[in-house]
Amino acid sequence: MNQLQHSVWMHEKPSFLVFDVLIYSFNTTYSTHIPCYMCNIVIMDQLDTTIITCLTQDGRMPYSRIAQEAGVATTTVHQRVKRLTERGVIIGTRIKVDWEALGLPVTAVISVTAPDDRPLKEVADGLKSIPFVISCYAVTGEFDLLVMVRARSSNHLGELLEEIRQHAPGRTRAIVVLATYYEGRLPTLEI
Repeated sequence: MNQLQHSVWMHEKPSFLVFDVLIYSFNTTYSTHIPCYMCNIVIMDQLDTTIITCLTQDGRMPYSRIAQEAGVATTTVHQRVKRLTERGVIIGTRIKVDWEALGLPVTAVISVTAPDDRPLKEVADGLKSIPFVISCYAVTGEFDLLVMVRARSSNHLGELLEEIRQHAPGRTRAIVVLATYYEGRLPTLEI
């Protein structure tokens, strides 16, 4: 079986980024340059990944604790968080809340067909004016938008559906969540 190993690193060029890729196969090394025009890829190392993993578990985790887990100085973590924020990798922090304690125990996923004469972004912006809409995604398939809502009751959910239909007259389908086993998980960030 032919096992390949590869290394990737980035170089800044005057007008674009170039990825140098070295592929090692047995005793032969292949090298190629991959231009990456208008590239949005942020190159991260293991420390960046550790920091992001820690902060997604607890957005208020002290830098000293992250530093201890990563085996680096607290100032290093502080500098890395600042750099990750400047690069747009970290765009904010959030808290987890008990929706039932806040009086919003009903979660629903609503599929929406947008009118043909309006751009999806315009419809999504209209839905943003409904305070109980917590997320809105453009999707492929039978529907155009996937909207997540929190409601006080099934009657309140019905009212929200009517309000959504005012912004997006067309076909909708609501799916009520019976139980949440987990949400907001971070995918593996292995390098």
